[in-house]
Amino acid sequence: MIRAAHLRAEQAYERAEEARKRADVVKAEADAAIKSLARTVEQYIRRNGK
Repeated sequence: MIRAAHLRAEQAYERAEEARKRADVVKAEADAAIKSLARTVEQYIRRNGK
């Protein structure tokens, strides 16, 4: 019984690690998109502010 609970806990931990890795990838992609948008907005403001 304890062994089964330990196995379930290990499996849950592995699933959580996989989810964390996927979240890290999504966050990195979102960060890149936000930086790109910020650069575009800054360029737009500079062009129209002259």
